[in-house]
Amino acid sequence: MKNLISLTTGLILTLSLLTPSAAHAAGATANVTAGQGEAKIVSAKVLIDAPAEAVWQSLTSYNEMKSYLPGYQESKVIANTGNTKTVQIGVKVHPLLPVMHYQVKINENKAAYQISINKTSGDFESIKASYKLQAVGNQTLVTYNMNIVLGDKIPSIG
Repeated sequence: MKNLISLTTGLILTLSLLTPSAAHAAGATANVTAGQGEAKIVSAKVLIDAPAEAVWQSLTSYNEMKSYLPGYQESKVIANTGNTKTVQIGVKVHPLLPVMHYQVKINENKAAYQISINKTSGDFESIKASYKLQAVGNQTLVTYNMNIVLGDKIPSIG
């Protein structure tokens, strides 16, 4: 089951950022819009054939992100204070670009099945993201939103 969750989650995130039309073909909805300057706004939804608790466990396995998110080279929890984690991440956004390194602060609200993510340092100018999980019978609707400003180290993604 974790492989299904991992594959689906990784697929929606990758497809929604790079090729929203492919996300639709994969059974997900995704939208990428340009914000001001280098900013991108990503919103995506996918219905995963697994209960919310299983999806939550997969999404909060931060040390294992590289196993379910395409392009992730490293992820390591460097601080854990209960519902708040600081995670060091290395991601390869394009084969011709170097690995981008950054840290995020992740706040978890398990009772509401919500995760909020804010970049605290690193190669991107800014990242603010959130996940919301909603049980739909034995499935889970995952809603993902991200505002990202790429910064001058990364060419703009069309």
